[in-house]
Amino acid sequence: MLEDLKKKEITVCAIVIDSASAYATARHRLRISNRSVVFLPCFAYQFNFCMGEIFKEPLEFKTSIDCAI
Repeated sequence: MLEDLKKKEITVCAIVIDSASAYATARHRLRISNRSVVFLPCFAYQFNFCMGEIFKEPLEFKTSIDCAI
């Protein structure tokens, strides 16, 4: 796909890729072959991961989140 875009003279500056470990090899290969492109992790995945970690914490954090909402 990147080659098709280059042929059409469309510049790709960044690509957002799912952060799941199953895509690690694909990300790595794309980074090697496209050094001028920035590869960003999927924000939704990162956000979900952070929220999951917060809710593993003590009851005080859960209470704070409930009160904030």
